[in-house]
Amino acid sequence: MEFTANTTAATTVTAAAATPAVGAVHLGKACISCIRSKRRCDKKLPSCHRCTQKDIICRYPSERPYSRHPARTQRGSWDTYGESFCQADDPLIFGLGGEGDGREYTSSNVSCLPGPFEPGLMDLGAPIEVQGLWYRRDDSWGIHYGNSADVEPGIRLTDLKDYQNTIRGWLLQWVGEGHCPFIHRELYADTGLPQCLQDAFASLAAYSTKNEKNEAIVMQLVEDKANSLLRAAHDDGQNMTVTQRIARVQALFVYQFIRLFDADIRQRAQSEKSIPVLAGWANQLLESARLEATMQCLDSSRSQPVPAVEWCDWIRAESVRRTWMVALYTQAIYTTLRDGIGACPGSIAYTLRRGLWDASSDVSWAEIVSTQGPLFMRTDSPSKVLATVLASEVDAFALGMMAIM
Repeated sequence: MEFTANTTAATTVTAAAATPAVGAVHLGKACISCIRSKRRCDKKLPSCHRCTQKDIICRYPSERPYSRHPARTQRGSWDTYGESFCQADDPLIFGLGGEGDGREYTSSNVSCLPGPFEPGLMDLGAPIEVQGLWYRRDDSWGIHYGNSADVEPGIRLTDLKDYQNTIRGWLLQWVGEGHCPFIHRELYADTGLPQCLQDAFASLAAYSTKNEKNEAIVMQLVEDKANSLLRAAHDDGQNMTVTQRIARVQALFVYQFIRLFDADIRQRAQSEKSIPVLAGWANQLLESARLEATMQCLDSSRSQPVPAVEWCDWIRAESVRRTWMVALYTQAIYTTLRDGIGACPGSIAYTLRRGLWDASSDVSWAEIVSTQGPLFMRTDSPSKVLATVLASEVDAFALGMMAIM
């Protein structure tokens, strides 16, 4: 997986310089949208007539998608946090319009979506073999990469904006309640909140109060804490436990979300340099969790854990999965909005059953698992998932992830 780290200004200048003269004709094949729709394409540059009329990105095969309206930068606040990047005066890239805006990213220019659903990989709603410790299974940690050409088109620009607002709401929930759909209230109960997450929490709380008068101080705090986290990683990154790795990824994600989607050009440019760092940390986290689970399964002397221990083990394993997804999917959404196309992080299995993440005790958690099943699976194809279970059976995290698939 490769990410490009450019400043917003540089991206805008490059896109503008590469845009051909209006009225020029593409000498190759028809655009991807017209090919998929089996419609006649006049092959005009930078956008054919049909794509211009439908207000969708026009992309010719093997070429970078053109951005016909470079994004304007505007100052953001917490009220527009996560929206400022979407709400620039750019009707094509940022999909402004009414709530019923029908403009879409087709599967030809959004490659950040996971691939087709394979029901044979994870059985949906199958009876749970508690002794099998389903959340530790070696095949449950694999990353599935599908063919983006097989993904049905239909994700709208407003879906991407809604996803940002969802993540913003989860971060606000963490500040206000101490937990959210990807940061579990019990994960750090024994050790206390790690220092890196304490810094991220304080930075996020400060950012929630940002205004024109305190903006410089707040953003300096965010930048300094982010840089401190990145420097510290060089010292102890090789000897970290899985829980410490979770905290590190969650902390860097907080800074990345603030800085990537804030309207401050400097912060966005600096944060783009950390896109591959967060991706690398997230993948290291997933791999370390997989290796630990494999070693535990191979340890014949390890007895079946009691419900309280099993609950804690699941919380940590599920936190790994959810943190990996939030970190990589959010960065993929950002690069898709910026460039019109994003790299595919892949998809993994996770727990969808409503009530498990919010269970107040190991007893209530075990009861839901034994009576209803965990709904442990991938959600590459939301329509197939929701054709099998009701939306009311799926928790908030899963609904948020399926909204961009």
